[in-house]
Parts: sequence; C-alpha cells; structure tokens
Amino acid sequence: MTYTLLSSEEEGLLRPLTKEEVKPEHSNWRIRHFLQTYKLPELEQWFDELLDAWFIWAEFQYQWQKARDASMQHLEFPFPYRKGQRELVSGVYRTILRKKELFVQAPTGIGKTMSTVFPAIRAIGEGCGDRLFYLTAKTITRTVAEEAVSILKEKGLQFKAITLTAKEKMCILDEPECDPIHCPRAKGHFDRINAAVYEMLTECDSYTREEVLRQAEKWNVCPHELQFDVASWVDGVICDYNYAFDPNSK
Repeated sequence: MTYTLLSSEEEGLLRPLTKEEVKPEHSNWRIRHFLQTYKLPELEQWFDELLDAWFIWAEFQYQWQKARDASMQHLEFPFPYRKGQRELVSGVYRTILRKKELFVQAPTGIGKTMSTVFPAIRAIGEGCGDRLFYLTAKTITRTVAEEAVSILKEKGLQFKAITLTAKEKMCILDEPECDPIHCPRAKGHFDRINAAVYEMLTECDSYTREEVLRQAEKWNVCPHELQFDVASWVDGVICDYNYAFDPNSK
C-alpha cells in the first residue's frame, strides 16, 4: 500500500492493488489471493495514521536515548578499584573504542563482570555502540550481570535491560504450540502486542522473566514473543550464548 501511494501520479481511482496472503490450514498451506481497489484519499488517510503510530515510538526512542546517554557520560565506577581491575576497565574501554576484540582470563573475585559492563556502558554513552549484549551459559552469571546493571542504576545510570529466557520456561502450555487452535494467546496476539510493549518500556527499566510473564498475562499475549519485542528497544540484553551464535535458537 505504501508503494502504491508513493508511486501514484494522479488523483482519483488507482490501479488495483493485489495483496497475496499465505495462511496455514491445519497441516496444509492454502494460498489466498486478494484483489482490492483504493482511492488516493483512502491511502493518504491510512498512511497518515501509520505515521502517527510510528511517531509515538520514534519520540519515545529519541527522548530515552538522549536521557540515557547523558547519564552514561558522567558515570563513575561504583567501587574502589581492586588490584588489576582498573587495567581491565581501561582495556575493555579502549578495545571498544578501537573496534577490536579482547580476550581476558582473570581469577575469581577480581570483579570481572563490573569491570566489563561499566566500560561498555560508558562507551555506549560516547556513541561507540547502541546496546550491550551480555552472553553467558549459566543462570548464576546472568544474575551477577543483572546485579551489576542494578548497582550502576543506583549511581544514576538510566538503562533498560532484559534477561531472555528459553521458550519452554516462558510458554503457558505444557508443550509450545504456537497457533490459535492450541494457544489461547495466539489469537489476536498482534492486535495487543504493541500496547503491551509500549507500556512495559515506559513504566519500568528492568525486565526479568517474572515481569515479562506478568505483563504477558495482563495483555493476553505470548510471553516468549513479548520478551523479544521488548529486547528490540532496550539498551542491554542478558542471554544465553545460543541467542547470539545459533541461528536456530528461539
């Protein structure tokens, strides 16, 4: 429809616009073809409404990132430096600025999590990145990352972060069945999801599994899909390695 509007050269009735929609029906695929004719004022009204809806999200993103970056620029390390910690912080920061890779092996107790999260966030505030991804294979290290972000927020950081959880632990069914026949939340999910995401983004900054489940129940949407939609807008994502390195991971 957008291309039809932009390519139109005269007022009045436009050439027919053909929309092809593919829908699964039980175990078979049935293709339905729709042919619909629009007048230019109808398309203009549709496009104006589309822009109005988009502007709400664009304004939110602009204002939030402006406040976020300002809070990052004067952020200080929250603890007295331990032995070797200052060097690690500086090394991570310089590596990000130079767009290089850094591999570090350090003993337990040196404070590796804060020493990597803090400089990464400072670098984002300097315009050297858009968001932080913290990858881990263990639940306990996810908790440590959440705590590190929480401590920095207590020091004035404005930062939205989400912890991704496997589908099996998010699904309301015993076995994931992502279709309106088996899942009561699948029907109408896309009619409700935008409002659910926007409310969550504007009302809080930390999104744990429990918070995502509560929001999904409130809006009757899929919690697994909700967390990924929220993740598209946040500043930090804490998740399993598979989400970054396995293209089949969901």
